[in-house]
Amino acid sequence: MLISVDVGGTLGGGSGATITSRLLAESPLEYADKVSLIRNQLHTARDVTSTLMANLCRDLRVEPRMISMEVSVSPIELFDDSLEALARLRSIARIVTVANVTSLESRPNELAPLIGEYVDLYFRSCDLGFAKPDRRVFEAVASACGVSLGSLVHIGDDWGCDVEGAVDAGARAIWISWGRPTPVGGRHSGEVRVAATLLEAARILRDEDGGAPR
Repeated sequence: MLISVDVGGTLGGGSGATITSRLLAESPLEYADKVSLIRNQLHTARDVTSTLMANLCRDLRVEPRMISMEVSVSPIELFDDSLEALARLRSIARIVTVANVTSLESRPNELAPLIGEYVDLYFRSCDLGFAKPDRRVFEAVASACGVSLGSLVHIGDDWGCDVEGAVDAGARAIWISWGRPTPVGGRHSGEVRVAATLLEAARILRDEDGGAPR
């Protein structure tokens, strides 16, 4: 078994406006449409260039002058039980992280000192060239770690990216609900385990898989 864990919203969060949040706030498009454009253009780019931003702003119907490229995001702060949850997950299987992030705002050098004791590899959309829920993300993770997709368990808080993306690719998924109801009409809702927190997700995996390292 291999466990992949989402970062933002699952392990922790940061304060400050991101480029993504600025674009979402300014674009008049439907939420799903603008999220898709940002994921597919911004989060998959190894370098965020002025040309890329100009094209993305055009597609989002945003005035480029309204979007500051200055990075003002604070370092990620782990949620209170994240380290305990990672320790329990690590007793079951290897762990990697999988995040949709821009190359400007992702700081693996800040994340590794916090969780490197438990995590083997860090997969970023800006390095992969694909962003969740694209099945190629999960295929790349499984291939790099030498496991089958059926042996991959992905844990995350975004139903579309983390749950539907993982299950569509052939992996298993656990949704971190943080107390939210399962999305109405959400695909795979009957086949996905739901945990209120990452620590509860660790308990679910321990109980289902016997707690033995894989």
